[in-house]
Amino acid sequence: MTENKKALEKESNQNTYSFIIPEKPNCQNVMDNMPVILKDVITLFQKKHINISLNCMLNILLAKTAQMLTAKRITMKEVDNILIPNWYSIVFMPSGAGKDRLTNDFDRLIFNDFRLWFKGRAAEYKKEQEQKIQQLAADKFPGDKQEKQRQAYINAENEKIRNVVIEMQDGTQEGFYSDAKSFSLCDFGSLFLKISEFGLYLKTTNTEKEMFLNCLYNAYDGKVSSKCIKGCNREPDVENLPVNVLLYSDYTLFKTDVKSFFNSLMETGLNRRACVTFMSIADRQAPIFSFQQKREFSENASMLKDRVTAIFSRVQQNACYCLSETANNAILNKYVAYLNNLHNKTDEPMLKTEILSRELKALKLSALYACLNHPTDLIINETDLIQAITTV
Repeated sequence: MTENKKALEKESNQNTYSFIIPEKPNCQNVMDNMPVILKDVITLFQKKHINISLNCMLNILLAKTAQMLTAKRITMKEVDNILIPNWYSIVFMPSGAGKDRLTNDFDRLIFNDFRLWFKGRAAEYKKEQEQKIQQLAADKFPGDKQEKQRQAYINAENEKIRNVVIEMQDGTQEGFYSDAKSFSLCDFGSLFLKISEFGLYLKTTNTEKEMFLNCLYNAYDGKVSSKCIKGCNREPDVENLPVNVLLYSDYTLFKTDVKSFFNSLMETGLNRRACVTFMSIADRQAPIFSFQQKREFSENASMLKDRVTAIFSRVQQNACYCLSETANNAILNKYVAYLNNLHNKTDEPMLKTEILSRELKALKLSALYACLNHPTDLIINETDLIQAITTV
């Protein structure tokens, strides 16, 4: 009896270990080990976007999900270490596979309520800034005789108000910092960078673009630095601001024109921050649907949008999701040991550094998954972490 019990316990532990750290998870493993709402979104969208692989679709969906959830300025706590649960996605797909259509469909059909929420909050923020300027103007230029100066001051200061935008698609270090500074003045939103033709962007690179891309390294940890300009006082860095990134592209240029520059970006830290997914060229399937199928897709997407909105509405502003002791001891420590072993067995330098980064990616993703699984319970439990590890 005792021997049988020990054998069963040993087998159970082995199964648990392999479940926590699947060596080569197939699509079904991944789908079965993610928040239900994400699984349902992926399941529906795979019916329409039939030429896009699961890994690329999920990587885009995670970037958009992080954009929404970090707009509530959530954080995660690992004992005494506070992290921003943001997400960097790099997606390589063949030309014509439907990258833009998929992203636009996510925005339009799943995250539309969030985007309306953001638009409303941005309008409120701008109105508040204008009211502050009017009050300052009234204090600075009181009385009817100073009406012209007061109005001139209001007009000049209103021009300086920088709108908070839901996403940026290009820019400079100065523009990136200015957007970050605007977000630091309000209590909502996150910086979201989307470059839809990343290969072409890198092909026409210059010093200004290189400086802009270098900003993304520190921004992963919530820090956006101002540009040092001769003769001017340097402005303070913006800190603790969520920044999410979605870069996607046809991969043709990365085999030739921009290969060297991209490898340099990866080696200097982008591979440790971004989750990179790839799908190769395959025979395209014709996306032919009946009128009824299109109607059903639209109706199902609307129901999913309502569920996403309900989850988002329950996420508390500035909520901090704490990693549980059990999740740390029983799961994270095993994962760290597994990654260390995998790192030691790997020869490729760029891959070695990426392997060690998976722990942080999984931790950040576990906080997002906790939001989706139980938005008001501020604990990252074993299930949240196992799901995140499986996805990564």
